[in-house]
Parts: sequence; structure tokens; C-alpha cells
Amino acid sequence: MMTEIKTTKEYNIKSDRLSTIKNEPIGTPLGDEAEHLTKQLIAYENRGYQRFMNYNLDNNMKLVNLTPHTLNIHSNGQIFEVAPSGIVARVKVDRVKLKNIIVGDFTIAVNSTKYGDVIDLPDPVKGTIYVVSALVLQRANDMVADWNEREDLFSPGELARNAEGVVVGCHGLSR
Repeated sequence: MMTEIKTTKEYNIKSDRLSTIKNEPIGTPLGDEAEHLTKQLIAYENRGYQRFMNYNLDNNMKLVNLTPHTLNIHSNGQIFEVAPSGIVARVKVDRVKLKNIIVGDFTIAVNSTKYGDVIDLPDPVKGTIYVVSALVLQRANDMVADWNEREDLFSPGELARNAEGVVVGCHGLSR
């Protein structure tokens, strides 16, 4: 009987394990483990995809920008501008200074960074999409019991740049 992967953390652990044993011969203990892990990972990915595809994204959705920046979303030759909502969802960060690096006359601090809980993220509201940073999206999904539990969270898509290379917005949204 195949056990079900329930969290993103568990998925990542099993995915890392598979990457170390994926080339083992079938019929050996490690080859059998690789086959079993592959089935678990595929089932988890399919479950998350199905949940997202079943999420009701209709034409009457409200889009709330939980970043501190105006979003210029480029799509189908148009630009949709979304002002910041005034609420900024963030990830708690703990930094510990490790040492300094000296380059000529310049001193650069080197820190160890640990990312913690998401703060200031509203609860889901039917018919509302929240746009958050990619880090907030990742941490929010890491903190829940099932993959993509927060189907209402999106982050800005691929960066849109002008001819000089300056960022002017994003191409769509990402999950």
C-alpha cells in the first residue's frame, strides 16, 4: 500500500531522496524504493494540479495586491494596473551575523538567514485572489497540511522589461 505525501516539506524530502537513487536498477531494493517514491511524487503532484484546476476562477474575481508595489500585469497586449491594498504580506526573517568580508576599503556583512512564518496574510475569501511575493507564496504553501492549500494565492509572473532592461511589470501571474 502506498502512503500518501501530505505536506510540501515531505514532498521535498522524498524528491531529494529520489534524486539520489533514481538511476538504481529496477528489482534492487534501491530501485524498488525509487519506483515507489516516483509513484508517490506523481500522485502528490496530480492531486495539487487537480485541486488548482477545480478552483473556481471566474470573471468576477476580486484581485487584492498584498505587495508594497503597484502591479502592472501584462496580458494579451494589455496592462492591468493593481494598486497596493495597504496590507503587505511578509515572511518573518531572522538574521544572524556570521562575519565580515573586507574588499579593499569596503566591509560587507555576511548573515545566516532563516525564513519563518508568513505574517499579515488575510484568511481566504470566496471570490478573492491575493497577489503576494513569490517567497510569501512558497512559505504559505510550505506551512499548510496539503499541497497548494491556499489556491487563492498568486505571485507576479515573469518580469516584463522595457528596451533598457528596466522592470515595468510582470507577464501574468504565477502559482
